[in-house]
Amino acid sequence: HSVRTLGPEHPVVVTERQPHLAMILLAQGRDHEADTLFNEVFTRDGISLARLGELHREYGRLLLARGEFTRAESHQLQALGLLQRHYARDDHPNVIEAKRALMRLYEEWKQPVRVAQYRVPPGQYFPY
Repeated sequence: HSVRTLGPEHPVVVTERQPHLAMILLAQGRDHEADTLFNEVFTRDGISLARLGELHREYGRLLLARGEFTRAESHQLQALGLLQRHYARDDHPNVIEAKRALMRLYEEWKQPVRVAQYRVPPGQYFPY
């Protein structure tokens, strides 16, 4: 209903509804459709660096769950760069969460040197 009410270009549709729909598609095994939706979101204008970074991190985690390490790494590194640019500091909890996502990727990918490079304390950041 939100697409009909707000329109397909509305920021809520682009940054919230489309990614949620993509995650549902992934859960149904419809990977190609989910990938297409995420890639559409990544190319949209007007999304804040923070939200774009969060979306790359979420997508990277989904790719990791599918065992696509190289693609997951690309999106996780993009997430970290975008969040560092947005917050202009390395100690913001959202930046730390991006590093935590990279740690997990490299742990599962069996790359201990890279895990150490992004080591941060355990925890979880929830955007408000």
